[in-house]
Amino acid sequence: MKKKRVVGFIDPGISTGFVLTDGGYQKILSLELIEAKDNMEGLKRIKEILYPYQNYHKHLFIERPQNFAGALGRAISYRGDLITLAIRVGCYTAAFDTYTTFKPAEWKGSLSKSLICKRVKTAFPEYKDKSFEEFADLWDALGMLLYVRKQYQMS
Repeated sequence: MKKKRVVGFIDPGISTGFVLTDGGYQKILSLELIEAKDNMEGLKRIKEILYPYQNYHKHLFIERPQNFAGALGRAISYRGDLITLAIRVGCYTAAFDTYTTFKPAEWKGSLSKSLICKRVKTAFPEYKDKSFEEFADLWDALGMLLYVRKQYQMS
């Protein structure tokens, strides 16, 4: 018998946008902004969300940390933020059976977060009243969900 499946979408960061859907990417089971002081606290919260689905196959789509050119990229590298973020991604993938990573440009091209926000609000009218700032770190996680839906023709 084939296991039921749930699928997670994570935009990792200091604040992590987390979306959990059914295996067909249609029903949002959980939507949460995870404000973790450290990687283990964030992992613990994700495991709590996944607990009811312990007998399901759990797949994750997650944005892969990437170094950017220019002054900002050098500042991030110097502070070690990229390494910290890579460790966080590793911790989060540990909660899932399988995972797929995306570079930001693979799923959103050069779209701004505000344009991603607009697209998400169009696709998910139930979030149209959420402010950009309040939901900022969740827009990309929902944007990845839209990208995967389109890739697998599941809209």
